[in-house]
Amino acid sequence: MDVFLRVAERARAVVVPASAVAAGQQGDYAYVVGPEKKVQLRQVQVEQAGEQEVVVGKGISPGEIVVTEGLLKLRPDALVEILQDRAASK
Repeated sequence: MDVFLRVAERARAVVVPASAVAAGQQGDYAYVVGPEKKVQLRQVQVEQAGEQEVVVGKGISPGEIVVTEGLLKLRPDALVEILQDRAASK
């Protein structure tokens, strides 16, 4: 039996899927999709991590799009395809 207990609430917390954050030699990082669908590597500060989601204290702003698949294949300024765009065009 799984039991979940809410111990605190964070107002205006930036929450991203756990698959968007990876650990590197210089700390945790994520790729954020910028203008023209080019990715930017961002160092992030993880405040709290769960199995499905991560609360980010610094490095990602509300409303930004993060990459959740293929992080190891990316490099800064790489072009990406947003999957919901592809699904909407079908």
